Amino acid sequence: MIKINEVLDGKYRIIEILGKGGMGSVFLAENMKVGNLWAIKAIDLSYNTEVNLLAEPEMLKKLNHPNLPRIVDIIHEGQYLYIVEDYFEGETLQDLIKDSDWCTESNIIKWAKQLCDILIYLHNMNPAIIYRDMKPGNIIIDTEMNARLIDFGVAREYKEGQSTDTTLIGTKGYAAPEQYGTNQTDARTDIYSLGVTLYHAITGKGPNEPPYELVPVRQLNKNLSEGIETILLKCTRNDPEDRYQSAEELLDALENIHKLNKAYKQSRLKRKLIIAGVSIGILGGAFAVNEVMLLQASEKAEQYQAYLEEGFNYYNEENYDAAEEAFLNAQELNETGELFLNQAKVFLARNENERVTEYLQAKVINEGILQDNNEVHYLMGTAFFNLGDYEKSIWYFNEALKDNTGSLGNNLVNVYRDLAVSYGRVSDYDKAEEILAQLTAENDTDHVSHYVKGELMIIQQRYDEALAELIRANQLESGNTRFMMSLANVYLRMIRQGNAENTEEYYQKAIELLVNTEQLDPNNITVLNLSGQTYYDFGLYLENRNQDNQAQVMFESATASFSKLLDLGINDINVLINQGILYDKLNKMQQAEEYYKRALEQNENHSRGNLVYGLFLLKKQEYNLAHTHFQKTIDINDNPGEVSVAQERITELREKGWIN
Repeated sequence: MIKINEVLDGKYRIIEILGKGGMGSVFLAENMKVGNLWAIKAIDLSYNTEVNLLAEPEMLKKLNHPNLPRIVDIIHEGQYLYIVEDYFEGETLQDLIKDSDWCTESNIIKWAKQLCDILIYLHNMNPAIIYRDMKPGNIIIDTEMNARLIDFGVAREYKEGQSTDTTLIGTKGYAAPEQYGTNQTDARTDIYSLGVTLYHAITGKGPNEPPYELVPVRQLNKNLSEGIETILLKCTRNDPEDRYQSAEELLDALENIHKLNKAYKQSRLKRKLIIAGVSIGILGGAFAVNEVMLLQASEKAEQYQAYLEEGFNYYNEENYDAAEEAFLNAQELNETGELFLNQAKVFLARNENERVTEYLQAKVINEGILQDNNEVHYLMGTAFFNLGDYEKSIWYFNEALKDNTGSLGNNLVNVYRDLAVSYGRVSDYDKAEEILAQLTAENDTDHVSHYVKGELMIIQQRYDEALAELIRANQLESGNTRFMMSLANVYLRMIRQGNAENTEEYYQKAIELLVNTEQLDPNNITVLNLSGQTYYDFGLYLENRNQDNQAQVMFESATASFSKLLDLGINDINVLINQGILYDKLNKMQQAEEYYKRALEQNENHSRGNLVYGLFLLKKQEYNLAHTHFQKTIDINDNPGEVSVAQERITELREKGWIN
């Protein structure tokens, strides 16, 4: 078997052992040519077992799912078979269980949904693939906090009509009861094992430790929801007929987990009783009808308040999707200004700034609800500030500062802060200084004052002064994502200014700040976009200095940032083009072409999209098609620089005789 620091097949340098089992070991390896990391599974073919040791590579060859490993190489040396697979950087769920900070209910539900999606994919293959070994050690939680499933060593294809399995395999405690007998395993087997895995993660109690049984999870942690308890109990029924019958059914339960809570069930029951009461009341006369109407109003108000509180709790937990759903449920019962404000806050927390302005305009301002409310003005001003519409942010922030019906509370400082910066960005520096003076006089906010001064220095391109102010702001209040973003922005502007001596240091400082910001605010689209662009720019800088391995790492990081944007639904054409360029640089030609095509499907008359796709096709020696896209760039005539490049490439194609 290969050893640490040895080179396999002349290209894979073995770095370390990732894991070891009875049938072989898994190594971390580096492709010495491009610097990519891979997981290499070494399988001892002489191992005496009923298991088909070649089943895993044969099975994985058929699979194409983003949360499953791809096989990129198979090497046979002596008694060992080496399978080169995708390496998912992160930690096993087994390791994360030791740190309860990660295994929150919201995270567990997120990972459960992702694992269901994987099982749906596997179970819908033809023939279906039954995984059979779901457990925390076979789940990687990657650096983006997504669940990946690894190790298909005991998976099998489902054989319809076959009543028994030929091998009895699984992990004790996680394996379903039918795996200990001779019954055939099916999709419900994986659902049982997933249920035990989730139980272990959310309680910290494995099936092979006291109390050696799966008790209702709220007996171990009363803060867990009734919904998750109900789901886990059903997943882990001994009889497969009593479990969820498919991964689709389980996913639906997870998507609607709030409906399993007692408050929701009671509200549905009360609604039915009220409807029944109205029917009886009609027969019993006006007195009975009035009694039922009073009961209905009381129950409706009670349920409305329950949904509202549920939304608050989810919002405070930063589970914004669940908060939105709770507020929508409340809205079905009663539409109030308080409800609209809270829904807008959810949108703002998810950086859906246009949605904030459209929602408040339609639901509140146009309807005359909460007229002259300074909290509405604050939310509108903040959304326009984030959108870069500083004239509107100035108007709304000034309205927010007027003494009207709402209460700004802790947001008063934010209004002064962003109003001062807004004035700076429209070059009204006197007014910016005036607002800054008010902020300093009325509030104990040295950190905010340093931030605002730093922003004003950036606008005036006084970067050394901006750097000093923003470093001080971050020292006074660490973990403030806005301050961190601004400091990163200063470093990047100093690079663009031509500060060659410190370029690499400034890139590293900016990236460190952006990484820390993303950890604190993972769904911030501004952070993700700037991170992707910064990784790409730094990669080009390193590539130009022949530091190819380091450049490749930066390009990989850039693709990860832009992928997160796409996952959040930011299906912007420039993000798609950026992904195409990056995968091209990483020599992943198939992925590159897919992104270029997606971009042009979105807008076939996009100048940059046609140009970069043409350059990609030129590289692939598809000369006639490349010419078509270069000509399209010229015909669109949207950007003189892009037109010039397209003309030069067409001239090159003709001079070299590649086209007629």
